[in-house]
Amino acid sequence: MKKTRNSNKNYNNKKRGHKPSLKKETIEANCIDYDSEGKGIISYNNQQIPIPNLLKGETAKIEIIKKGKFIIGKILKVIKPSPKRIKAKCKHYEKCGGCQLQHISYDDQAQLKQSLVERLMNPLAKQTLSLRWTTPMTIATKYTLHTPTKTKR
Repeated sequence: MKKTRNSNKNYNNKKRGHKPSLKKETIEANCIDYDSEGKGIISYNNQQIPIPNLLKGETAKIEIIKKGKFIIGKILKVIKPSPKRIKAKCKHYEKCGGCQLQHISYDDQAQLKQSLVERLMNPLAKQTLSLRWTTPMTIATKYTLHTPTKTKR
């Protein structure tokens, strides 16, 4: 028997152009840790969900969005902010997403990055590493915030 496109079971079960429906839910959750990108992690229905711009120890009102098998979340309102939270220096921070850790002081950013590197390297080294971190910059804004300058011709 010659197989045709219509005889494929998987093909018949999927409608062309069918998009998985979005299911949204609002919850209040506490950030328990960070993922490898510096996003805050919450526990939701026995799953760990990364939430951009959420700091460890913060409590926030979060919109959970389910799309098929994927679950993402976003902060609607920070209810209990962390003492490490600062106001981002860039006016485009909320919309741009290029500097995802500007809501944390520079010293805390360096500490977070060091712990993330150690967490990723320890399984590879098969031992607990204590990395010797280099001295961070003293003026963080010159590196992280740069503005275009006009030159004369």
